[in-house]
Amino acid sequence: MRGGKANCTAHTWNAWKTTKKATVTATGTRERTCSRCGKKETGTIAKLVCTHTWNAWKTTKQPTTKAEGTRERTCKNCGKKETGTVAKLPKATPTVAAKTDEWLWPVPTNHSWTSRWGWREISIRSSFHAGIDIGGKHNVVAPLDGVVKLRQWTEGGNSIYIKHGNGSQTVYFHLSEFNVEFEETVAKGARIATTGNTGQYTTATHLHFEVRRVYGNKATSINPLTEYTDNDKRSGKTNPNPIYIKQNGKYVFNPNFNLAFTDDYYTAVDLSSTNNKWKK
Repeated sequence: MRGGKANCTAHTWNAWKTTKKATVTATGTRERTCSRCGKKETGTIAKLVCTHTWNAWKTTKQPTTKAEGTRERTCKNCGKKETGTVAKLPKATPTVAAKTDEWLWPVPTNHSWTSRWGWREISIRSSFHAGIDIGGKHNVVAPLDGVVKLRQWTEGGNSIYIKHGNGSQTVYFHLSEFNVEFEETVAKGARIATTGNTGQYTTATHLHFEVRRVYGNKATSINPLTEYTDNDKRSGKTNPNPIYIKQNGKYVFNPNFNLAFTDDYYTAVDLSSTNNKWKK
């Protein structure tokens, strides 16, 4: 053709040039030109393959105990949505809350004693034993909520006194380790110490555990069990008002226990006196 470009019967194309980049949500475009006649040709570029970066799951239907729920999440890059299920809720198991005044056994891992409450005759001394001894190396827990009123060395070795809101006080002797501080408020069941072999009148690792009913500046020791020591005049009798009774090999709280029980026959001597009327 005179004065113009010749008609191409076989185009010679330049390389494709991207005119619009493809994304994970849209195709792109591209263009190429014939180097002989200048003709342009366009094409598309496929969407990018998304590797998906998911947003957090959102619950679209809450599950119940009878039916599953549904949930949904969206890809941050391409907007793709994905759905899933939410497991049924477990059926509620009825539970019975422990009474706030229900005493726990102080050594959960040992439900036996090595020495009982009352007058006793042993090689190291003859005296009134105002508590019970629980042998072995174990953690010690608070039987009730309370406040630590003593945490120091006494003749009982490392010692703890806890004041409870019901008018009682618990005492712990011969400890190897403290887990509470003075004036700390402790919760029922909280670990307060580890048993040990510290202080006087001890021949092996154990806990001396004592319960006291407080009267102003005086305290009366309470027998926490049904039994007495063999050298006590009450030996062979049954304490009708114990804190703990044994069931299935473990000491549990006696639901009939009454801290206000004041019959002197079954309570201890006043700790401020030297009364030995129960000694055989």
